[in-house]
Amino acid sequence: MRSSEYSHIKAINGWSGDWFFAFTNKQYVVEWNAYDPEANNWHHLPSIPTAEPHGHHHGFSCVCVCNKFFVMGGFHETFQGPLFPENKSCETTDVWMFDPFKKQWSRRASMKMPRSWFSCVVMSGKVYVAGGFNCSKRGGVTNAEVYDPVEDRSVSK
Repeated sequence: MRSSEYSHIKAINGWSGDWFFAFTNKQYVVEWNAYDPEANNWHHLPSIPTAEPHGHHHGFSCVCVCNKFFVMGGFHETFQGPLFPENKSCETTDVWMFDPFKKQWSRRASMKMPRSWFSCVVMSGKVYVAGGFNCSKRGGVTNAEVYDPVEDRSVSK
C-alpha cells in the first residue's frame, strides 16, 4: 500500500520500513539521502550539525538500529587540511542519530575512544564498535566498545 495516509499512520505508530541510506560527497560537502522502497521515493536529509560546517567529514561508520540511523566517529577536515594541530586527536567521538519520523539529527552520547576508519555491527539491539585509527595514538586502535541506543551510553570492552 502506497499513500500519504499510510505514511502518516506509520509515523504515528513508530513503524519503520526498510530505508536505504546513502551519502554523496560533492566538493567537500556530504549530502545524505534515504530511499524508501515502499513509496519508491528518495528523501533528501538535512545536514548533520557539526563543529565545522564547511569541513569534510570522513572515516565514519554507519548503522541502523531501533528504527534510527546512526553516524559514528570519523574526523573533520577543512579545505586547507586538518582542523586540529598535529599533536591533538583529529578523530571524533561523536555519535549522531537521524530520526526518520522527526526528520532531524540529534547528538547522542559520545563513544569512549575517538576513532576513524573502524568497524561496527548491530547485535541484539546494541552497536559493537571495534578497531580503527586514532591520530593521537599515531596508529591503530586495539580496543572495542558497545553503544546502547536505548540507554544512550557507550561502554568500553
